[in-house]
Amino acid sequence: MESNRSQQVQIGVFLGLGLLAVLVSIMVLGGDSALFKSYVTVHSKMSQVQGLAKGSVVSLAGMTIGNVKEIRFADGENALILDMRIEEASLARIPKNSTIEVRTQGALGDKFVYIIPGDLAGPRLEDAGYLEPNSSADFMGVLSERGGEAGRVFDILAETQKLLIALNGEGRMDRIMTNVYESTNELKAMSKETRQLMQELRGDNPAKIKETLTRLNSILVKVDKGEGTLGALINDPSLHQQLKQLIGESPRRQYMQSVIRGTIEKSDGK
Repeated sequence: MESNRSQQVQIGVFLGLGLLAVLVSIMVLGGDSALFKSYVTVHSKMSQVQGLAKGSVVSLAGMTIGNVKEIRFADGENALILDMRIEEASLARIPKNSTIEVRTQGALGDKFVYIIPGDLAGPRLEDAGYLEPNSSADFMGVLSERGGEAGRVFDILAETQKLLIALNGEGRMDRIMTNVYESTNELKAMSKETRQLMQELRGDNPAKIKETLTRLNSILVKVDKGEGTLGALINDPSLHQQLKQLIGESPRRQYMQSVIRGTIEKSDGK
């Protein structure tokens, strides 16, 4: 009996050691060396945690270095204390002026703590140290805080989609682009013709153009000085008054008009 019990105990111990060895081997091969790491606890005081939960991941530059240990209310303050259990070796990468923020990952919107490293030249964070929260929030955090305003953004996007669908329907966009292309070609051709015309005007008869402009300028100078009939009419107000009296309404003019009209009618009658 005693020998059987001894054999059973030996077998049990052997199996236990074998299972333990297998478990350790699996953990080592799988890269999970958590049993061989030491951890420290750091804290942060935040006004709100945006749905962060106990056990959420703590990340540094995209690498998981720990988890959220506890979330509790601060004594006498309208704030929350965030306790984080992180790898002690990671403290060498976390300066005291580093900040943290709550971010969202995955399609399900899982929350996690993201540590933003500060100046590496400064002192390092120590065990039981505090990290300041970052003032900026991630995109999903902004959406959660301003749901009503974010809804307007989605409404605008929906209306934009409808507009694009309407433009693309029945080949409208293709026709619009074709018209734009044709108009651009016409403008290009018109610009080319205008440029050629200007080159011809400048290159073929520059002397004639200059002579014409000189004569035109001379005429305008004479008119401005009051020379000639046109200059006198423009610059002499007395001529304007005389012309106005000559063709203005008067009994003599009316009489002359009736006489002339009667003479013309008699001539036509003959």
